[in-house]
Amino acid sequence: MKNLFISVLALLGLCSSCRADDSGRQLPVEEYSAALKQDTAAILVDVRRSDEFRAGHLEGAMNLNVLDETAFAKGIAGFDTDHTYYIYCRSGRRSQRAAQLMTARGLRVVDMRGGFIAWQQAGMPTVKE
Repeated sequence: MKNLFISVLALLGLCSSCRADDSGRQLPVEEYSAALKQDTAAILVDVRRSDEFRAGHLEGAMNLNVLDETAFAKGIAGFDTDHTYYIYCRSGRRSQRAAQLMTARGLRVVDMRGGFIAWQQAGMPTVKE
């Protein structure tokens, strides 16, 4: 009985020292924008096609098309776990897939709920190439 009690206490101690993993968080536009501005080591990734990216994107974003599976896999292979990757697509569907692929590699991801459409509807700034 004493060993069981000690084991339970040890398990509780281990669990309490675990921190919550924020991989794959999805935030509404306003929270996404605030978190992005606050995170000085953030990397912003637009996972849409290059023609969509050229038509308008968030300032400072890099483009890595999740629909090009080979290029996307190669691109995220170079990402490190020291950063949080803020991702978005047009409406949020492709970025959900990108988040799955990225978190499977152990990367921390924050996805913008509603994507670029929601960003524009909120009147947030964009840039064109």
